[in-house]
Amino acid sequence: MAGVAAQASNPYSPPDDSIAPPDRSSTPAAGFLVGVSFLVLSLRGFRAMVYLGVMSPWDALRDAATWLTPETLGVSWAMTRPLLALTFASFCVWIYRANRDARALGASDMSFSPAWAVAVGVIPIVNLIGPYRAVKEIYQASSLKAASRTGASWRDVRVPVVLPLWWGFWIASLAWNLVPYATLTPTSGVWGQAILEVLRAVAALLLIIVVRGIERRQSAGGVNLFELRRA
Repeated sequence: MAGVAAQASNPYSPPDDSIAPPDRSSTPAAGFLVGVSFLVLSLRGFRAMVYLGVMSPWDALRDAATWLTPETLGVSWAMTRPLLALTFASFCVWIYRANRDARALGASDMSFSPAWAVAVGVIPIVNLIGPYRAVKEIYQASSLKAASRTGASWRDVRVPVVLPLWWGFWIASLAWNLVPYATLTPTSGVWGQAILEVLRAVAALLLIIVVRGIERRQSAGGVNLFELRRA
């Protein structure tokens, strides 16, 4: 016991390895959301290639796409609604936990609480901009500044262009889905559906990049906070 006490009082003893970086509940949620978004990306990308192939001027490509169309598209469309529901549910879990983790890393004066970050995604009209603002705030609040300083220093953090691009493609897909393109010309339905699939696929890809970016920032912030506590 005396030896342990002497070691604890020794200023030259190595740091206590029992102290570990804080666990973040958003990490598994981020991994699950990325996985689901990758499935959406694959599904939407596949359908986009099929629709574009059907309209291709090359016979071989058009024949291959036509051969794939009936059964394969039927299966893919059967998966669409369950995947959409799963994406929404996993996004809600992730944004709630990511907001809470940003606060745990030291961010203060955040406009969105964890619950409000989820709620803005289900309120009509508000959900056209609310989720973007909530994710943007999480990205800013997850900076190293928020983990090492108090106050609202995180508000000065600039967000990368991928974040507004992600939301822009999602809103564009919602707007495009309202266009009655199927009634314009005999082939406009196929072209219109192909464009919709491309917009949704790109939005899914950008969401993966955004989520992984926030996850990296919060992981770095957790290590930074850990180092500050050990100092």
